Amino acid sequence: MILHPADMQYTQPTTPTPTLPGCEAPACVAAFLASNPPETSVATGAGALSAYERLDADGIAVYVREGCVWEPGIQAVVSIGVYDGFHKGHQALIRETKRAAQARRLPSCVITFNPDPADVLRTAACTSDGTHLPSATEAASAVAVEHTHLMSLAARLEYVARTQVDFIIVIPFTWDFARLSYEDFFSFVQTKLAFPCELHVGSNFRLGYKGAGTIAALSEYGKTIGMDVHPFALVNTGVTGAAGADEPDLCTVFKPSTNALAIDAPSASPELYALGGSASAPEPSTTRSTSPISKPSTRALPVTTISSTYIRKLIANGHVLCAARALTRPYCLEGTVMHGRGKGASMGFATANILTRPDVCVPAAGVYAGFVLADGVLYPAAINMGLPESFSSQAYCALHASNVAHRGFLEAHLIDFDGNLYGRVVSVMVIAYIRSEQHFSSTDELSRCVKANIAAIQTLLGGARKVG
Repeated sequence: MILHPADMQYTQPTTPTPTLPGCEAPACVAAFLASNPPETSVATGAGALSAYERLDADGIAVYVREGCVWEPGIQAVVSIGVYDGFHKGHQALIRETKRAAQARRLPSCVITFNPDPADVLRTAACTSDGTHLPSATEAASAVAVEHTHLMSLAARLEYVARTQVDFIIVIPFTWDFARLSYEDFFSFVQTKLAFPCELHVGSNFRLGYKGAGTIAALSEYGKTIGMDVHPFALVNTGVTGAAGADEPDLCTVFKPSTNALAIDAPSASPELYALGGSASAPEPSTTRSTSPISKPSTRALPVTTISSTYIRKLIANGHVLCAARALTRPYCLEGTVMHGRGKGASMGFATANILTRPDVCVPAAGVYAGFVLADGVLYPAAINMGLPESFSSQAYCALHASNVAHRGFLEAHLIDFDGNLYGRVVSVMVIAYIRSEQHFSSTDELSRCVKANIAAIQTLLGGARKVG
């Protein structure tokens, strides 16, 4: 992608165009960014994990914080989990783990897994009695899970490292490992890794073959080995339907009068267009496609437990600000900048065409305000989620068939950026939903609408900011 200042001249539309509809109000976005600046959401330089030494324990990665000493079987206060998203609940659990470790004057330890056990178990081809082991082909396909992750392993480790726990242990999750009983798991952990004098986990935690290691079972087992089990009450949203926010002005999809939050799914067959839409001329009755985010419904939701699954649902339905409240930071995804059609530049808004990883959770199709991190600078950006109807050649679509088919694609216009990003991996922070996809009767109408969106996003998010 090559962008030049000349590409960034804004013109007012000849007809009124709403800049920021009522989905995520400007005041709410500004308040969220003030208390959760996007600069704190990205790893700068070597990151927090650079303060840890990586050791190998029979193929298991053990990260030891600077100034700490680890040896197999060391006594510790341990927390176990996947920590995808590292949301409010994860943060609270690790804070409690550290507090307990300090009280006992023991090191704190986080044990996680790679790949995510859910990826492996989701595609397990086991019989009811578990006697059939999946084939090599089935095992290989287990990790090819589409749009189910909020974070890569590297990001998970980085955020855990920011808590300054003493040890981080990453256990490879294999088919054989999945068949271990919880007793065998702890027998292995306490001798090879760290002896958990205290185990801190969420109250719905389960471990071991077929999930037999419930909190009750682990508590009883812990008495036999000297391990105290502390189930942690799951963190909830605090406000009915507010998706992790304590403030009543979360965003205008949350209606305090009805305690309702719209999480309506996108249409079953969403139409995909370029940043701002397509210049094709649709029938008059279909000049606007179905919005992935409907007007706030009157359907009330109960107070909801914050979980990675719930946050994925929010993101998949376009409620990125609600998700950010539960995450305590803007949602971030990575992708590689690819060559595109070049049509945006001809209309005055050159775009970076970004292909995301196939396993990353992507927001619903539509236009969003956000930031793109490039060369240590966060550039405000107008982001379109979804593949344009005629994005590129058939050869290109064939090459990236999996990503294209599952809409793991976005276009971003970086405001005030001048440079070339082709082939680079960039981080994209999605801050606020702007509007749904639209059809336009002409290129001029498309151009006016997109430029109005860009101008509004620049007003909402401000200018570029240096990170680090």
